[in-house]
Amino acid sequence: MYTINWRAYIAEMIGVFTLCFASILAISNNVGVVGVALVSGLAIAVMIAAFGGVSGGYFNPAVTLTMLMLKKISVFNALGCIVFQILGGYLGAKAAVMALGGASFIKFGSPPLVLENSTSALMVEAIFTFILMAVIIGAAVDKKDVGGVAGLFIGLAVAMNVMAGYALTGAAMNPARFLGPVFASGEGLTHAGTYVLGPLFGAIAAGFLYVVVFKSREREPEKA
Repeated sequence: MYTINWRAYIAEMIGVFTLCFASILAISNNVGVVGVALVSGLAIAVMIAAFGGVSGGYFNPAVTLTMLMLKKISVFNALGCIVFQILGGYLGAKAAVMALGGASFIKFGSPPLVLENSTSALMVEAIFTFILMAVIIGAAVDKKDVGGVAGLFIGLAVAMNVMAGYALTGAAMNPARFLGPVFASGEGLTHAGTYVLGPLFGAIAAGFLYVVVFKSREREPEKA
């Protein structure tokens, strides 16, 4: 019998809501790349501090599916979290529309795709998500530290990736971060391959590498 973990679902929804709402406002207010990166990273860091102990603080369907692969969450609860993550992105985008005074502003919330080559764009999103997932695994999964200092380093990884990749794809690294504003604005799913498949490939690749290469190693680092 499946157990519905409503507390985790709501926590995941609030986390993605915060990410989308804050980052859309930052983009729309022209705070610059560094500002958007810091807002995105801080949003994730503080939400992990707030809800990491409740839901794991995934706030990302790609991360959730990788945690499912690592057997950290059940299939049923993974699907529930993903639905509420996307819902959180949608509600965050809608709240940003209300705050900014019109639906026309929502287009600023979707990650800006500059690369014309869709394969290159997908690769960029996959690489950035791979880096993010590697940090999540190393700081939170392998070290068993979900709600403490791990959130800071995960937030820094988000900020670093956004600073590096904003001019290329926006460095969304998160299907819910893309789908929420898209559904709220009705812009369509033209670039879904980049912003959905890219993060999924990158996160799962990081999880696979952890299982195959790093999980079996001793936790103590080798001395030179």
